Amino acid sequence: MKKCILIVALALGLGLGFTGCEDDVKFNDPSFQAQRNYKLWRANNSVAEVKDGTLRVFGTDGVESLVMTIPSYSFGKSYDFGNNETNIATYRIVDENVTYVYKTGYNLGGGHLTLDPVEKQVPGFISGTFLVKASRVEAGVVVDVKLDEGVFFRIPLREVTEQAPAEIVE
Repeated sequence: MKKCILIVALALGLGLGFTGCEDDVKFNDPSFQAQRNYKLWRANNSVAEVKDGTLRVFGTDGVESLVMTIPSYSFGKSYDFGNNETNIATYRIVDENVTYVYKTGYNLGGGHLTLDPVEKQVPGFISGTFLVKASRVEAGVVVDVKLDEGVFFRIPLREVTEQAPAEIVE
């Protein structure tokens, strides 16, 4: 009898032990995130839009936002920031009601955006990686912000014909 009670108690204990972790799984799909100053920054709202062949990848958490603009894009290719005025990244942060804007441009900032190859893309979504070093000038001094190990995964991709929302426009 003691063996039966022990077996039942053990089975119940194991069963409860296995079901206790059941709710711990979280999916981050879609995802838009990067390391900023060695801390994880994650957008809670992200979208990619194409207008007249120009791709804009946008992510925000309501305080910080990043927009990467690439004219004439192709899947599987990498695009550099800081070499021209067409491939640009704009990072904004609001701190105590003051908005700071950091940008890349010709000889300003740097980094890259790499789009995953077409065979890794899902229709209606877009995925890729990025690194952005954007700059702003404050009192004659250049101030940089760097977003490392950036990833956007299966964020919605849509074709637009109207002007993009104000928070997306540089």
